[in-house]
Amino acid sequence: MQVSSLPNVLQVNSNANATCGNGVVEGSNDEECDNGSDNGAGNACSGNCTLQGDFGNECSNGCPISSLGVCSSASGIQFCGNYDGDPCLELSGPLNCAGGTACTESYGDALCMPEMCSDDFQCSVSECVDGYKTRTCNLVSGGNPACSVYQPSSQIPCATVEDPTQIPFFGWVNGIVTLMLLAGIYGRRIIKKSKE
Repeated sequence: MQVSSLPNVLQVNSNANATCGNGVVEGSNDEECDNGSDNGAGNACSGNCTLQGDFGNECSNGCPISSLGVCSSASGIQFCGNYDGDPCLELSGPLNCAGGTACTESYGDALCMPEMCSDDFQCSVSECVDGYKTRTCNLVSGGNPACSVYQPSSQIPCATVEDPTQIPFFGWVNGIVTLMLLAGIYGRRIIKKSKE
């Protein structure tokens, strides 16, 4: 950090050696706080130098629902949860699916299941309740009984669609009157120019 020759101006330079836990809040490291060795549980500053608890209410969720699965690759999965001590949700690091299974998002909530089971479920989605729809899946008739242990189900956030704002009647009338006045003004100018 350098102090500029101009008064009351602070010039911040990028610090390649920026680290969380050195007691210095460094913008180049996107830190919100840094209490040195006191970062972590029971403190306002978490182990990754973000505000937590009452101080971290301004963070935003990186994923919508705790325990929701997301495929990170054909054989990897991540889960939504609280992994860094602040009050917001984020995805875990990628985890490998067990041997003989692959990650699928066909049912709204990713899970690792054997490929032979991927077409063995019939799913239905409930109405929106408390901001979520619940997807329930059952094994189809003739489906592999070994697949019944998977029965994927998930909670899906309801899409919020705002109704378009209705323009009141007088708004339309005002718009039409304004257009007519503008047309009249330009029409008079054109007529006046053509007479000259």
